[in-house]
Parts: sequence; structure tokens; C-alpha cells
Amino acid sequence: MITAALPTFNNSKIIWIQLSALCNQVGAGDWELIVCEEPSENMLGADGLKEWTERLAGAGCKRIIYLSLDKWIPLGQKWVEIRDNMHPDSIGMMLCASDNYSPKDRIAKSRQAMKAGADWYQSQSGYFYNILAHQAGKFQAIDDQPALFMCASKASLDRVRASSFPKRGVDTWLKAHTRPERLQLDDWTDGVHKDGYNTISLGRRGLYADGDTGHFKQADADEVFQMFP
Repeated sequence: MITAALPTFNNSKIIWIQLSALCNQVGAGDWELIVCEEPSENMLGADGLKEWTERLAGAGCKRIIYLSLDKWIPLGQKWVEIRDNMHPDSIGMMLCASDNYSPKDRIAKSRQAMKAGADWYQSQSGYFYNILAHQAGKFQAIDDQPALFMCASKASLDRVRASSFPKRGVDTWLKAHTRPERLQLDDWTDGVHKDGYNTISLGRRGLYADGDTGHFKQADADEVFQMFP
């Protein structure tokens, strides 16, 4: 068993893309989905999640949990809430988000990495697409900084004992608190992170206009758009 963790807030306009990606997984084996959400104008809700039950089950999802919060909490705290509700047999937690379309073999590869003893698994590269501006770019991580489609082992997640949670740099914060000893890095070219309607990582929208940088290069928006369902 492995866990797809999906914290979300005010994202009903885009969360369907991540859910579609999870429904399109190939060779995933047994996995669970845990959605953690607080009230908002554009919330998925428990009933909205139920509409995906049959398709998720067809992709190997054996357990679906909807964690309903009564107020907004920081993203880091949501990761901890989801960790505390993982299946006892789960070997790791994939850090999913409403603003990305996961590669079709994300679950299969994440499971393989966790079974091989990785504490932290991620893709060093991937595409970004701005829905509103029809712009795209390709991200390339520098060294082993937190990157894309990340997964942390259950053992490393158990090391997180935080009493305060940052509003920025959450990925870096989480990786630091898991204290991973064994990293496994990969490169996916069929996964996309989207901008325009998401409620976090708003600063990266400027990357599209900046041109090529050390870790972000412009890409063909028409080609990247075709990666979405």
C-alpha cells in the first residue's frame, strides 16, 4: 500500500486534473487516496470526491479518506494530518497537489522507490503550463533541492515533529524535517504543473515572462497543453 496525499483549498476549478491523473495510473498496485480540505467558495467537498470513486477504484485505489477541516490550516500541517491518517501498511506518501497532472506511472515508480529503501523520491524535471496565458516552460531542479512529484517514506515522515508551520517554502521545510538519508532522483517528461487558478506558488507565474533561466526554460505551450486529459 502507498498513499496519494492530496491537500487542497479553494481549488474545485483545477483539482479534477489531478484526480484524472490518478484515475489514469498504470500498474499502480494497491494504493489509497487521502484528501484534506477546509471550507471555501470553490471546495471539492466529500460529495464531489464520491463522484470519482468508481474511476479511482479502477486504477487500483483501495481506500479513500476525506478529511474535512473546520478552518484553514497551513499546508505543512495538512501534510502531518494526512500522515496521521495513512493506512498502517502504507510505505510512503506521494505529495500530490491540485495544480499538477501526475505522470501515468507515478504511483508505480514511487512504490518501487520506497520498496528499494528510498527516504525521498522526486523528479528533477517537468513541465509547467499557465492556463490563463497559454504559456509553458520546463523546470530543471538544481542538485537535490525539493523538486516535482515528490514522495516520502513512512519512516521519514514519522520524524516530523513540528509545532509551527511556514507559509512559504513548504516543500523545503518538509524535506528538512523528514531528514532523508537516501534520495532517489528521476526525470519525468509527461507530467505537468499548472498555473492560473492555483492558490499556492503564485510567484512562479513570473517565470514564463522571464525567459530562459538556470532552472526554467520556455517550452511550446501547444505541445504541453496536449499532455492534459
